[in-house]
Amino acid sequence: MHQFVMNSEIFYSDLLFPAEPTKGIHEFKGGRVGIPSRILTRNMIKDTKEVDSTIREWKNEYDFHYGELQIALDLDEGYRPEFVNIRGTMNPRSDPNDRASIKDIFPHTKFEDKNYGMEGKFVASASAGFQQEEIFSSQFGSSIHSEVVFTFKYKPTIPVIESGAAGETFFWNFRKNGNQFPTGGLELKMIIERPRKTKSMYVEWNVLVSYKKKYMGHKTANIKDPTITDLAFTESIIP
Repeated sequence: MHQFVMNSEIFYSDLLFPAEPTKGIHEFKGGRVGIPSRILTRNMIKDTKEVDSTIREWKNEYDFHYGELQIALDLDEGYRPEFVNIRGTMNPRSDPNDRASIKDIFPHTKFEDKNYGMEGKFVASASAGFQQEEIFSSQFGSSIHSEVVFTFKYKPTIPVIESGAAGETFFWNFRKNGNQFPTGGLELKMIIERPRKTKSMYVEWNVLVSYKKKYMGHKTANIKDPTITDLAFTESIIP
């Protein structure tokens, strides 16, 4: 099931699911990676005059956007991925002063214990980032008036995930865990902080796949240029 809705409704999704990309396919011996050439982001700021003091500090200078996409990994029969590294950079060919930055990404988990579970409801907020719904409700829910909050369900299939974000760069690592392989549609979510003077956004990707070969040995595929996803967006109104 794959359904996106806003606010109090829920976006249902698993981390990994079958995917057959038709655009942005990069082939290597043993498989292929699919990266979308364009996605539509959602604006996270409401066009309202009800602005609290926290949001008022940055609303004139920045707008916030919620983006989600799949990077699909499909290996041929007999090949098994053991490690996938996905790295993104916002507007790397633009003036550094005009680049959007990443406020938060999801999943941002690291699971080593196979008995550990993360099934539950999660929230994406411009001011609070990605939070478990109960934490968000108790700490932030009643104090946010000027932004759209996205709610989704999350239950990872691959329990060993690492991620990080700093400025305009961000990454995810997906690792093999027993008989669970990081393949299929790797679904990624991000909250983007865009300077209002920035009128276009894109992500340049670098994907590295380490996999076991069909008969013996290992192989590493490094998927680079051209791997760009344009991020379409709408601007919120400054009241």
